[in-house]
Amino acid sequence: MEEGKSPWDFVLHIGMAAPRRYYTMETRAHRDGYVAKDQAGETMENDTLWSDEYKSPEILKPAFDTDDVWRRWKSDLMGVDVRPSNDAGRYLCDFIYYSSLVEFWRRVPDAAAAAAAG
Repeated sequence: MEEGKSPWDFVLHIGMAAPRRYYTMETRAHRDGYVAKDQAGETMENDTLWSDEYKSPEILKPAFDTDDVWRRWKSDLMGVDVRPSNDAGRYLCDFIYYSSLVEFWRRVPDAAAAAAAG
């Protein structure tokens, strides 16, 4: 891999939450606000890795045009209900999405500005 260049064209996170009958294409991820408790009763409320050590933005977005991808996806998947979403919920889905985007933001400087544009 070339320095500062991603080996992927893009990474797309989609979600489906029970009992929904549709897929969502997430368009942004959030660094903060994870106050729901996990199985051990813990939260990430006071975790500061991303904000203090990485200095990452509160919101990260994919560096590609999500509206364009959603329109193409929707037109090619006749009969499949796909919706854009700007809130994956402050639990596992949003956390995983932000984790992916923050690694991209950290490792691919050319895309960092686009991904952090809010």
